Amino acid sequence: MRKLPSWLREPYVLGKFVSWSMFMNVTDFVQR
Repeated sequence: MRKLPSWLREPYVLGKFVSWSMFMNVTDFVQR
């Protein structure tokens, strides 16, 4: 995997974190 520049890597990691937290919220809502 090619190393991404910081200006591209940081929003990518932020998007991964946001999508992961949304997924966790959905699973928590379904289990409730």
